[in-house]
Amino acid sequence: MTANIIHNQPIRQPDRRSLAEFLRIAVLIFLAATPFIVYVGLSARIVAKEYELSRLVETRKKLLHEHEILTLQRATLLSPDVINSVAREKLGMVSESPQECSVDQPPPAPPQPGTAGRAPATPNAGRANTLPTNRNARRGHTR
Repeated sequence: MTANIIHNQPIRQPDRRSLAEFLRIAVLIFLAATPFIVYVGLSARIVAKEYELSRLVETRKKLLHEHEILTLQRATLLSPDVINSVAREKLGMVSESPQECSVDQPPPAPPQPGTAGRAPATPNAGRANTLPTNRNARRGHTR
């Protein structure tokens, strides 16, 4: 180590060998610590993903259980007995026997003015161009 003298006091000069040796040791420590730091970081991410996976598995179990319950409720509600009881109790509907059921017939049409005493005309009388009545004829196909 060399020393310069200023005002009768020696000034220490940095030792180049010790600085190079310090840098070499620092690089070796960094190279040795890097895989450990990467390992710790990856392990932390894996643990976080495992917690998330277990949470999702529990959610899936709960949803499957709820799906089973709802499927049973649907099957129960769609049974004819339950539909009948709900219609009677909650909606106030009553069931009628087939003898009590009646189909209302529409009242007869009143006679049109000016046609009194004439025989009813046929539906297509006097029409040269009638609309087709079946589906194929409407599409342009003929029988």
